[in-house]
Amino acid sequence: MKKIDLLFIHENPINYAHICDEFLEDIEFSCFRNLLSNDEYDFFSRIIAKPLSERNKISERQSIFRDLMKYQRVAESLIAICDRAQNNKMPKDDLVYRSIPSKRKLIEYLKVIKHTLDVPDELLSVVRDRDFESATLINLRKQLEINDDIEILKARLDNLVNNLLNDNISLQIEFGKTFKLKSASVFSSGLKVSTAPKTIFHKKQNTIGSSYGYDFIAALQIEQMLDMGVKNISYIMYQLNSHILSYCRDLSIQLSFYITGIKIIKYLQSTGATVDFPNISVSEDEIRTKGLLDVGLIVKRGTSIDVIPNDFNSKKGAFYLISGVNQGGKTTFLKSVGVAQIFAQKGLPVAAIEYSCPLFENFVSHFPRGEDNQLCSGKLEEELSRFKHDLPLMAKKALILMNESFATTTEKEGAEIAVDTLRALSLSKPLLFFVTHNYILLKNRNEYSREFKNSILLRSLVTIKGSSSTERTYKLVEGEPQEEINTIEFLKEKYIK
Repeated sequence: MKKIDLLFIHENPINYAHICDEFLEDIEFSCFRNLLSNDEYDFFSRIIAKPLSERNKISERQSIFRDLMKYQRVAESLIAICDRAQNNKMPKDDLVYRSIPSKRKLIEYLKVIKHTLDVPDELLSVVRDRDFESATLINLRKQLEINDDIEILKARLDNLVNNLLNDNISLQIEFGKTFKLKSASVFSSGLKVSTAPKTIFHKKQNTIGSSYGYDFIAALQIEQMLDMGVKNISYIMYQLNSHILSYCRDLSIQLSFYITGIKIIKYLQSTGATVDFPNISVSEDEIRTKGLLDVGLIVKRGTSIDVIPNDFNSKKGAFYLISGVNQGGKTTFLKSVGVAQIFAQKGLPVAAIEYSCPLFENFVSHFPRGEDNQLCSGKLEEELSRFKHDLPLMAKKALILMNESFATTTEKEGAEIAVDTLRALSLSKPLLFFVTHNYILLKNRNEYSREFKNSILLRSLVTIKGSSSTERTYKLVEGEPQEEINTIEFLKEKYIK
């Protein structure tokens, strides 16, 4: 049984995308703590933190999710069998156990391994008649179709153990000069050979007889060989048992990710949210979505009815500046894109009617933080230092989410820092969303765009006004920034307590 790989994540970092340290925190991934146990959340978030970066692996993940959602009990049953199999452990090799005779250990090992060898057939019974579309699950089923081989193995183990327990041996003996035992090989025969306390193999007749010459040496050699044979077969059974238990342990852990993902999917569906598997584009670098929802708000409210969906189609070669009234849905939009893209690159459905996206190799967020707890730096220095730390991730095919960055200084200085930063990022052409209240940056975006590399343009997304000045629609559209944005009042509200 070869180890099955349901997650397609390897230790080599080039096999998955990377996220900055704060990304999951900034998109409020922790909202799923309300749906999961602590162990479920910790494991799920560790896997989520390694988004896949190969389209074929993501597609296969989607197929596995579809199959396991179709056959809801399969994953639970497989996990139950795998976890139960962990009880089939060989006796503990402590100081007391080491004093037990080897043959008794062999009998105990045989009892354990027989139970363990039943596990593949139990697993097969769960998946035998399932119409899977996933090549991985089909391969899992083929691996488990080894019942005939298992029965042959059981019979051979029984026969071998019986021979060893009954000292059924044949010897091939070669003597040297002066009757010294030169070599002796032990074979399983099924014919019991009795040896007296003083026995020697005579050189001429090659028959067993009584003597006093080298009988002690011969008997000792044979006894050691028999004991070694018992220990060897015990070790083989131990290794075989360990392999099957390790296989089951890995399978259980990997299936747990899918169980947790399905739990989240079914919860979102129960709130009325539409979920759909995204289309991973290989030819386009744009995100296109219809009816995108923020799952954080859904979990917080327990319903999707009041959560406003957004439609969005990004343009190639664009950085997006997002502005509008406070609490109008700008940051919510950032979070919804972040969660959707992470889910998309883990093979999970997205909370949207449609979602099409490219593959990103890096995920970076830059959201406001408090001052240095040790008062070693102010807010601006802290966010500049954090931005510098994440620059290596921004250098190659990155999704960058910036929320009110550089708002802790004057509006003019903040605009200058932002322009310098965006100009540098234009060299690597990430897909960038930047929520900002800096009207200098917003108003002069076309002029600043002329300084950018790779024909990158600053585009403006704004929240749609309601019927009154205070009404919020939580809808984002491409349009001119609103001049009535009061940056000073915003800063007072945000940072001055």
